Amino acid sequence: MHLGDDAVLADIRKGWDQALIVNRPGRALQDVGSDIAAGLADLESYGRFVLSTPDFTARLKSGAPMNEPDKSTYYAGGANGYTDRLPDAGREGGGAPACAAPGSHKVRC
Repeated sequence: MHLGDDAVLADIRKGWDQALIVNRPGRALQDVGSDIAAGLADLESYGRFVLSTPDFTARLKSGAPMNEPDKSTYYAGGANGYTDRLPDAGREGGGAPACAAPGSHKVRC
């Protein structure tokens, strides 16, 4: 996790001989990738966007907005959170894909 000291991150990058993954909590979606562009990281995490948006990759590709993150539901194990948010980006009319069981929020295609 990186909280903002780019000089320290640059020093770590110089001494790190394997893939370096950077996670910047609170970073705006449009800013993810800037550490790679600056040569400070090999990979960057999307963290909260993935946790709050089940169809993250479809929305990222289409430019659709992400779900609003709700930290109280992360890894909670209950129905609230990741499993109760129906994927809808890129689907005509939104909602669950055709392979979802009627009335089910759990999608396996």
